[in-house]
Amino acid sequence: MPCNRGRLAAVPMVLSLALAAVGASAKVVPTVNDGRIHYTKNGARETVYCDGRHPFEMDADRVDLKIVGPCSQVYVAGDHNDVETDVLGGGMIMITGAHNDVTWHQVSPGRPPALVNNGPSNTFHPDVAR
Repeated sequence: MPCNRGRLAAVPMVLSLALAAVGASAKVVPTVNDGRIHYTKNGARETVYCDGRHPFEMDADRVDLKIVGPCSQVYVAGDHNDVETDVLGGGMIMITGAHNDVTWHQVSPGRPPALVNNGPSNTFHPDVAR
């Protein structure tokens, strides 16, 4: 009977890589607390879902975050973040941190969102190509 020890040892590693690949593409649903969706994961690169019923509040540093879904209010606190977000017409995006770039997509008819910058070196970018 041939020895399969080498092949069996590789199974956990292959399974771990497959699970990591699935997890990397899955949308993360942050916690809802105090009537707001909270995201606080520093150094992450993720796509998260905004349900449209709660304001979305991010308080993290060095994050590359894509927020999808019908957000009416998006709050970005923290520093050195790259955020891409969907926002409803007439909604609001507020930045209170520093060195943040926020690209927004209006996903419903209406006036453009209010853009509020309460920190240094922050930029807003409308995504008109979408």
